[in-house]
Amino acid sequence: ITPAAAMAHYCDGWLGVYCLIISRAMQQNKNLFFDEECCYCEDAPFITEVIEAAESVSLIEYRLYIYHINKGSLSRSASLNKFFSAITAFAKMEDKMAHSSSEAAMTFNTFGSARYYIATLRKAAVQMSYKNFMILAKKINFSDYKNQTSHLKETLKIASNIYLMSKTIFYYVVNLLFKD
Repeated sequence: ITPAAAMAHYCDGWLGVYCLIISRAMQQNKNLFFDEECCYCEDAPFITEVIEAAESVSLIEYRLYIYHINKGSLSRSASLNKFFSAITAFAKMEDKMAHSSSEAAMTFNTFGSARYYIATLRKAAVQMSYKNFMILAKKINFSDYKNQTSHLKETLKIASNIYLMSKTIFYYVVNLLFKD
C-alpha cells in the first residue's frame, strides 16, 4: 500500500513498533531513531516518521505477535512525567510532519494529532488522579485539533467531543467505561 494509506491505517487503528520491519539502510539514510528523551509512547513518533519516510509499505493483516502487559510496567504507571515526555516527543514529530509535503504527512496532518492526543488523554484519565489529569490536560491544547476530530472514527469522535465539552465529564466517563 502507499505510505499515505499506511498512515491512515496507523492513525485509525494503531499498531506497535514490534509490527515494523525496516531495513537498516533506510533507518540510517532517513535518520530514523527513537527520541531518547522520551520514556513513554516513544513508538508513536518513530512509527509515524518511518511510515512517512517509506517509499512503499506492506501490510499483513495476520496477528503474528503476542503482546504481554505487565501490571508494574512504565506503561501502566500513573507518572505525570511520562505523559509530559510523550507530549514533548510528539510535538517534535508533529513539527516534522507539518513541514513535510509527502502524502503520508498530509494524511497524518488530517487527523493524526487528534488521534494521538485523545488516546493519550484516555490512557491518562484511567491511570492518573483527577488532579494530575487536569495538569496534563492544560499542557494539551486539544481545541487546536478540533478540525481533525471530524476525520476520526465514531468512538474517538464522541470521546473528543466529550473532552472538548468538559474535561471533567471526560475523565469520569472514561473511568466508568475503561480499565487500564
